[in-house]
Amino acid sequence: MDVFLGDLSKSMGIAEEESTSPAAGLETPEDSAGPGSGFNLETDGSSVRDMNMSSAGGSMSMETGPDADTLTKELSISFTKNKYKMFVSVDLPDGDLFNYSDIDPDQCIELCNKDKACSAVTYDRWNRHCFAKSFSRSRGQLYVQAKSDTYVLEKDARNVSASSSSIEIKRRRGKGFTGQPDYTVSNASYEQCKSVCRKDGKCVAFNHIQHSRSCEFFFQPPEYFTKSGYQIGVKQQIR
Repeated sequence: MDVFLGDLSKSMGIAEEESTSPAAGLETPEDSAGPGSGFNLETDGSSVRDMNMSSAGGSMSMETGPDADTLTKELSISFTKNKYKMFVSVDLPDGDLFNYSDIDPDQCIELCNKDKACSAVTYDRWNRHCFAKSFSRSRGQLYVQAKSDTYVLEKDARNVSASSSSIEIKRRRGKGFTGQPDYTVSNASYEQCKSVCRKDGKCVAFNHIQHSRSCEFFFQPPEYFTKSGYQIGVKQQIR
């Protein structure tokens, strides 16, 4: 079963923290919502939940994000004698045993199965890099990392926790994610889309398309590339 860190954090009573000062590498916002500005949600027809935002023109009601039941699906990955639980868009720091480059996630897990000390892997989707780990040697805490998924043996997955450190959103201009977004919002500034992603525990990254003033949100984002007229926001968790 895929697990999103937002779901895990919610079950533990952990909320995202708003940073009180910009971290190194974060860019200051330039665009913001004007008085009375509104925006529209586009999804694939999945159920949605209500969220509220405030602007200079007062409170705006919006809907965003398919609910957890719609998004959480059974993970079919099962190798030899071992089964793993998948945690989407997170990293498991520490406990590293070995690593391999240019392999797919199935191969990564197969390599883990061959080592008795290995009980988890973090797979870097953007760079096709596999990090095999000993869960008992790690801190057992998951941190938001847009490019990675973590797989933990079911017997250890019950001991996984979500880090409570603050989450910030890093901005990169002239970059864009490819692929199909999980949902979109139209008629929105970068700052409005940043607020939507911050409030959605499953969102870890988004495109802001400047000419159309629209945003595309990703729960498991593909690699990003140079893209004129785009800017992206990517969640990063302080360690």
